[in-house]
Formats: sequence, C-alpha cells, structure tokens
Amino acid sequence: MRILYIEDDPKAARLMEKILTSVGCRMIHMDDIRKGMRELIINKPDLILLDNHLPFINGKDALLMLKGSPSLKRIPVVMVTASDITAAEFIQAGSDGFVAKPVRKAALLDEIQRVTGQVLAAQGS
Repeated sequence: MRILYIEDDPKAARLMEKILTSVGCRMIHMDDIRKGMRELIINKPDLILLDNHLPFINGKDALLMLKGSPSLKRIPVVMVTASDITAAEFIQAGSDGFVAKPVRKAALLDEIQRVTGQVLAAQGS
C-alpha cells in the first residue's frame, strides 16, 4: 500500500515511515500540500495521513482541498494530530478517520485497516 503522509515535522515523518515500512507499506512524505497537489493527482496514493498543523494551511483546510478535488476525493484521509479538535469534528469536516498523537502503532494500524479494509501485519510474522 502506498501511503502519503503530509507532515512538516521531520522527526514525526521518520517515526511514521518506520511504522509503515515495518508492515510492508511504502510511505511518501510531503511537508507542504500546496506544492504537491499536482503530484498527488498524478501519483495517487492508496491512503493519505494528514497532520493538522501544517505551514501556511491547517489540516481542516487541507482536508477540504483533498476532498474537493474530483481526482482525489475518493482517497481515504486519516487525520493524525495532537490537536485539541475532536475526532468527531474532523470526521464531520470530511476525514475518513483519526489517530491521536503521540502515535501508537497498534492504534494507527487499526485505523488504517478500518478505513481501507486492508490488514497490515508486521513483516516476518
């Protein structure tokens, strides 16, 4: 599964990549969604993980951009954030799922499975 993680914190991106590659996923990292919309449309990921606190745009507005694009709106988006905004508010805004930071591997994988229907298991198990 190809997963795009939109996150401006390099440390958080490295942790997410470690988790996702451990279960056989390929992670693509983007730190600014505004620069990457064209690339997203051309190289559609299977899932988008989206941080709420991004430079120049908040997660809700980024979510609206993604879900407002005819070529991207069917890609599931899971908010990954330490924000004080509730999961219900993100779901109401169009998110398909929510994972709280700090990210726990089991919670992340459970939410990815729930949203995509794909079971992710540690490689070698």
